[in-house]
Amino acid sequence: MEIELNEILLNSHNRNMKERIIIFDDKGDYYIFKHSNIMERVKQMKVERFEIVSDKLIVLKVEGVINE
Repeated sequence: MEIELNEILLNSHNRNMKERIIIFDDKGDYYIFKHSNIMERVKQMKVERFEIVSDKLIVLKVEGVINE
């Protein structure tokens, strides 16, 4: 899966957040969270891979589907 970070960041409705965690699921859907508002069930999902882009941006790929 290729991650289009520029598109994700430009389309983010949370542009003023100090930190972003972008999480992709098996359907290819992505969700943007702050560390403090990640849903508990998402925290428990197995991380397939991750990329620390900067001190304010982390990208995770999780196994499973987030919005079911």
